[in-house]
Amino acid sequence: MKKKILLIIFIIILIVGSFIIGRQVGLNAEDDKTQIVTREETVSNHDIKKTLTASGTVEAKTTEKLELETTKYFKAMCVEDDDTVKAGENILEYTNGTYLTAPYDCVVISSNVPETENKCTSSNYIEVSNLDTLITTISINENEINSVAVGQEVEITLTADESKTYTGKITKLDSVGSYQTSGTTFSGTVEFENDDTVKLRNEYILHSYIKRRKRSN
Repeated sequence: MKKKILLIIFIIILIVGSFIIGRQVGLNAEDDKTQIVTREETVSNHDIKKTLTASGTVEAKTTEKLELETTKYFKAMCVEDDDTVKAGENILEYTNGTYLTAPYDCVVISSNVPETENKCTSSNYIEVSNLDTLITTISINENEINSVAVGQEVEITLTADESKTYTGKITKLDSVGSYQTSGTTFSGTVEFENDDTVKLRNEYILHSYIKRRKRSN
């Protein structure tokens, strides 16, 4: 009888002990979970910008000489040098009542025409510049040349209207600089599209070069 009682007591102790040990293990596991901290970070790209400034004059990207018809006789010019002509407008009149017209929006740079009522020859021409795409050549200081590269975007402001900004790109950078007493400078070419408001002659412009490179946080 005593043996049975002792066995029962032992079993009860074993059950109670197992319960207590199991509970303690569970609590320790919960403590371990609460100590695990997950931090979520958002990775993003940012543009690092470096601004430079320079000045120059606006020029046409494309200039060509329009040939006169050598079977016709010259009568009169319909425009003058430096005139802006829209596509299809008359530039020159022949004696038979026909015209040489502008192939595109352009500015008349120079002309070489015969005397009135004389026959046109292959040496006669009207030199024009295309107004659609414009360029400017600017000087970049040697201390800033490493901050710019071909293909970078450029913000352009005309002094004729500084409230308006044009977006262009650097299309060429000279690899050989020009030495001056103030330091070495490098020539760069910037190309941008005309919105039909930009004149070519005596237009001084300001450039804001934007250096772009990616950085992740």
